[in-house]
Amino acid sequence: MKVVTHSQRPDLLTEFEHMESDAFPEFMLHDPIWNGCWPQILTEFSDFQLYLLDPDTDQLAGVFNTVPFVWDGSVEDLPDSEHEVLTRSLRHRREGREPTALCGIQVAVATSHQGRGLASTALTEGRRLCKEHGLSHLIAPIRPTLKSRYPTVPFERYIDWARSDGTPFDPWIRTQVLEGAARLGVCREPMRFEGSVSDWESWTGLAFPESGGYVIGGALDLLQVDLTEDRGRLAELNVWYGFRIDPEEGA
Repeated sequence: MKVVTHSQRPDLLTEFEHMESDAFPEFMLHDPIWNGCWPQILTEFSDFQLYLLDPDTDQLAGVFNTVPFVWDGSVEDLPDSEHEVLTRSLRHRREGREPTALCGIQVAVATSHQGRGLASTALTEGRRLCKEHGLSHLIAPIRPTLKSRYPTVPFERYIDWARSDGTPFDPWIRTQVLEGAARLGVCREPMRFEGSVSDWESWTGLAFPESGGYVIGGALDLLQVDLTEDRGRLAELNVWYGFRIDPEEGA
């Protein structure tokens, strides 16, 4: 797989945005914190946005978006959520602080290249990026791939599910573990997605005739609809996994 950065191939941004739209549920594309931070991240951290290209066609096969930030390596200093990672990384940049860690904020794989191990490739490239920039950890708030099929199962129970061979049930968590990542803990705060009832009806293609909890496609938990307030709210927990980077490994 050929790997380039956004700073090397800014022309791939439009192709990436189309691929991203297909890779995630519609409601995730309307996250005001992500959308507010993204243009700055793309500008400030262009060398940390990786495009994975099919070597035969030069077409975009996947992306790994990351941000460098200051982390002391302790569980206590982990950001509360991915939203805090975004804002903390940009704040540290403005303050001129030297980053110590790299956080993966998004992995997306084109439909045409799913099942080819690109998630593992992204983690390998992330560790390489850490070594290039002298960063001691690669961490990420993992959004489990199959949790959306079990939205009524408590998150803390789901992430401990295992297959008969003892490996994690969830494919994305399993990839982390098989690659050597350690679980650092569940995020203290969930990712929160909010909109009017009509917003959620547009994003999901469903009708919400009464207040209550609803199963919606792609969501890790139930969407809570309140017709009186004309609001729909979804809260999704993530779980931290991380790699300690050995600067001598692979040298």
